[in-house]
Amino acid sequence: MNTLSIRDLCCLFCCPPLPSRIAAKLAFLPPEPTYTLNVVDSLTPVNGTIDQKSSPTKTHLVDANKSVRYTIAFSEKAEWQHSQSDIAKLEPYFVTTARHNRIACLHITCTSDPKYYILFSHGNAVDLDLCI
Repeated sequence: MNTLSIRDLCCLFCCPPLPSRIAAKLAFLPPEPTYTLNVVDSLTPVNGTIDQKSSPTKTHLVDANKSVRYTIAFSEKAEWQHSQSDIAKLEPYFVTTARHNRIACLHITCTSDPKYYILFSHGNAVDLDLCI
């Protein structure tokens, strides 16, 4: 779980001090990211949790979303440590929403000619690494 400062704790329990609001804030507290998405041929990490408005490369990545390729790198905090052969099967990319937010997605290639595709959407308070 993320570390909370005194200010964060005061905002959590005092603004407004309703049990339903406190429970809602705790239920959707996002975990620390355990992965980064790196642009191929670049050392600049691009994580799905970065501030979209202050990102200097936002326009470039949104406009060229289909042609930009990414690799995924897991941190030491990741629940599962994957082998290089497993990581080679992962193809990360971003999808741009109607509100111009970017959502990190991951395509896992199991076979070269799949009969079915599974679309899985994880919960709000879950890191992508926990689902792989």
